[in-house]
Amino acid sequence: MPDADDAYGVVFRLMEAMPPKSYMVFAHVSSTDIDPGIYKIMMAANAKSLSTPVTYRTVEEIARFFDQPGWSLLEPGLVDVQRWQPGHVTDDYTRLTARVLGGVAQKA
Repeated sequence: MPDADDAYGVVFRLMEAMPPKSYMVFAHVSSTDIDPGIYKIMMAANAKSLSTPVTYRTVEEIARFFDQPGWSLLEPGLVDVQRWQPGHVTDDYTRLTARVLGGVAQKA
């Protein structure tokens, strides 16, 4: 969802409406630390062949989705999805050419 469509506001309204002790699982494609050649290919595909373009965000921009009062980002935090394990990250993983970050938050 592009910023023009108020992506943060949409997610925040959803989080606000959830009852206490709810969980939010969130994953998002990132533009941080990916191969420049792959990024160029992804942007070209985005411009030419996707009916709904993908919005790539930095790690910091993705982290902002979790920055909602009353919510806590659970361990291991915001990490590459292929590294995520409940409560910790693994270093035994294959780095993908595109980067997808994910996390789990809980409402107080």
